Amino acid sequence: MSLGIKPWSRWSHSAARRFQEKIIWLEDCWLWIGLVWEQHNNLPLFWLKCWQRSARRVAWEMRHGLLSTDEVIQFICERPLCVNPAYAQERFGVAVEVIR
Repeated sequence: MSLGIKPWSRWSHSAARRFQEKIIWLEDCWLWIGLVWEQHNNLPLFWLKCWQRSARRVAWEMRHGLLSTDEVIQFICERPLCVNPAYAQERFGVAVEVIR
């Protein structure tokens, strides 16, 4: 399975490959097996250019393009380790479950 990365995205092929290696591809969910932030409900994290970023946000941006700093996404999948951007909703401002 592939993320379907936008050709104009800032993600290098090596970063995309590393990201995909940390996913178990199920029929409907992409389960994250990489780094998690245990103190934050096991929030999936991904190291990118010396920064820890939300793996959910990275998946969204790889698929749909970059989010601005005032945009947030809310995941509606019941599995806390799912990073499938199909289960995300773009929001402006504060969301119920903010993923930055």
